[in-house]
Amino acid sequence: MLRSEAAFDILERATPPEERQPSGRKLLVAGGAVVGAGLGLLAALLLEFFDPRVRTRRDGSDLSGAEVCSEWARLPASGQQYVTPDPAISAATLTFRHFINNLEAEHGAEQLHSIAVVSSERGAGRSLVAANLARTLAMKERPTLLVDADFGADAGRRPHEGCAVRASEQGLLQTLDGSTKLQAALMKTDLEKLHCLGPGHPASKQPASLVLGGKRMMKFISALRRFRVRVIYDLPALQGHETALEAASAIGNVVLVVRSGWSRRADTRQLVALMQQRHINI
Repeated sequence: MLRSEAAFDILERATPPEERQPSGRKLLVAGGAVVGAGLGLLAALLLEFFDPRVRTRRDGSDLSGAEVCSEWARLPASGQQYVTPDPAISAATLTFRHFINNLEAEHGAEQLHSIAVVSSERGAGRSLVAANLARTLAMKERPTLLVDADFGADAGRRPHEGCAVRASEQGLLQTLDGSTKLQAALMKTDLEKLHCLGPGHPASKQPASLVLGGKRMMKFISALRRFRVRVIYDLPALQGHETALEAASAIGNVVLVVRSGWSRRADTRQLVALMQQRHINI
């Protein structure tokens, strides 16, 4: 302009604005927050829908169709993971006592003479649950027998290890083949009303797992029904284990253990369908 160039001219002189002009920034932030929350909720729903593993109590209840379902917090690795008759009642003691009370209120004490504790896969915490159920019944002054029917060498910690005073080389296998009597194979525990029967050691080349589906096991289960004692069976993982499923069918009642973040929905659903076909009470 100062050089008077013809290609440059002032069309309108600039004037300062009298008030602020709306930028729409707040609306943009609000819209972004709504869209972000919606996308996050959608992503969470999709992850839950396609999650292959059980996560919540509702998952377990929906998959099993069980009338009694309880959720137990992770128990500590110390000795406190077992329910005890100590005056200071632990959370585990209250939880398992509440579960037993709900079972008996729903099904009746006589119907629950024998209970098998099962899971679809190893590592779900089945043996710990079996031991605590047996201990809870004994603390309620119910004579109880805890039977370890998992003959696998990789079975991990045995359910009787948290309560048996002494170990025994004789067990369920020796009782079934007649080489020892049941009374001689029983192990005493720290609770007067609770006894344990270990798996024993196989003495023949026949796979011990086949014993679960044999006639001797069926007779053993039937014979124990004549005694006024509650029997808790710790069976091996049922996935791909037909003989264990046959034993569960003979027992009639099962407590199905699923572990959050561990048990797979598809495996649990398949196992439940197999048990329902055999009219097993879950």
